Amino acid sequence: MKNEGYTLIEMLLVLLIVSFLIGMPVVGSRDWRYRMQTAFFLTEFEKEIHLSQQLAITSGQDKSISVDQEQQSICFSFSEETLLEIPAFIQVKNKTAFSFKGNSGNANRVTKIILYDENRKMKYTYQFQLGSGRYEKKIHEG
Repeated sequence: MKNEGYTLIEMLLVLLIVSFLIGMPVVGSRDWRYRMQTAFFLTEFEKEIHLSQQLAITSGQDKSISVDQEQQSICFSFSEETLLEIPAFIQVKNKTAFSFKGNSGNANRVTKIILYDENRKMKYTYQFQLGSGRYEKKIHEG
């Protein structure tokens, strides 16, 4: 007698392997999605900072940046206001406002913007230096 079929054990083993391969990306995709959303937000935030500074230099007018904790947003004022929405899982830890001076692009005061990513337990600090248009970005875990 010739055995042409598969045993129950072989079929269960294949089913287990296939379900494991399908389930792995689903488990890892949640953390990956949060990381990508955070990276996208921070990139957009930094681009808006550079644009504000460049517009202040080229237009000769002060360009302001204000952070609003209650509305979870950052407002960049140029000739019109640009509102950058902060993702729900990122919290603003301080309310602040400052501007880049016209013609020089320097920050008008020393200030700090602190953002906290609740999902990854990461704190992002942007420290703006007085008398220069530079900022220092620090990333802390915990």
